Amino acid sequence: MAARQADLDSCDYIEDLRIEDGPFVQVLTIRSLWSPVAGAWVAERSSAAHVCQGLLSAWRQHGRPRYVQFDNGAVFQGARNRPDIFGAVTRFCLALGVTPVFAPPAEHGVQNLIESFNGLWQQKVWQRFHHPDAPALQQTSDRFAAAWCARRARCGHPAPRTPLPPSGHLDLRQLAPGTIIYLRRCDDRANIAVLGQRLALPATCAHRLVRLEVDLTASLIRCYGLRRSEPHCQPLLLEQPYSPAARRGFQAKLTCINWH
Repeated sequence: MAARQADLDSCDYIEDLRIEDGPFVQVLTIRSLWSPVAGAWVAERSSAAHVCQGLLSAWRQHGRPRYVQFDNGAVFQGARNRPDIFGAVTRFCLALGVTPVFAPPAEHGVQNLIESFNGLWQQKVWQRFHHPDAPALQQTSDRFAAAWCARRARCGHPAPRTPLPPSGHLDLRQLAPGTIIYLRRCDDRANIAVLGQRLALPATCAHRLVRLEVDLTASLIRCYGLRRSEPHCQPLLLEQPYSPAARRGFQAKLTCINWH
């Protein structure tokens, strides 16, 4: 990705914006690292279905990136009340061959890409114009996103993206093979939790940020060290077998997606 051989989309919610004399709204925002891709979609509440539809809208127009990054919110990651839970957004990304990345929102630098875009959107759209209702806010947001993408297209060189099929059907009850990446910070005992499991890393990793790769194709969990001063040095800290527990069904409101 650093060499622009792959692109990353970053996704987030701007929460609880109050329309004058109306409801609170949630705004899903997306922007890419290298390509001229951005968008914002207004809804009365955040949901996995809204996230998938927003990603689908962006990817239908601009193609799929190799990676898409979210924070650890339940709307993105899914419920965490049981081990081995893979939410609808994770299943959606894997089914389309996109690697989901879950990053802690409080980590400096990791979420800067989307947070800076959120600040720009609020400055140029939310604070600059009066919006009598949600559809008017969406229209203003669409104009801003189109202008942002056009300006971005005149600068730099985009990374490769893969077109979506013209039509398709995704059954989210099936967990597709692929890789899921989690960025996590170890506790004071160099332990880390993911998917209901607790992993013990070397003592030197206490309070360090690490990258966990859950490889569903190879049935492995791999953990790599991260160093901001040496970003190309990411030693393998742990590798162990992993197989999600078999479940009788995928319990979610969103179980399939169709597009034409």
